[in-house]
Amino acid sequence: MRLLDCTVVQVCTAAGSCEAGSGAVAFSMAPVQVGQDGSGRYELHYGETEAAMDALSDVGPFVWTVGEERNTLLASSETQFLWHRLTLDPVPAATVHFLTCTIRQ
Repeated sequence: MRLLDCTVVQVCTAAGSCEAGSGAVAFSMAPVQVGQDGSGRYELHYGETEAAMDALSDVGPFVWTVGEERNTLLASSETQFLWHRLTLDPVPAATVHFLTCTIRQ
């Protein structure tokens, strides 16, 4: 089980308009079918959301879908992450959340 306790530092639109972030999000990643390199399927929980998540390695990127929203979580450093949230309906729109996280395993 991996836990990421994150603070939202900044939120930006696809057009590059940014504002200060607020709040926190905690990602809980439980392995379901994972290879030695950490790639595979996980069960993801954050807030009230539960979803199946795929990882390309133990450091991501991590991808999952909730309803019409496609999500990607990318590590930028040991404590910095980017959370890209894309909705396709009725027109494509994205936000990027810059996160500072503490990793707990």
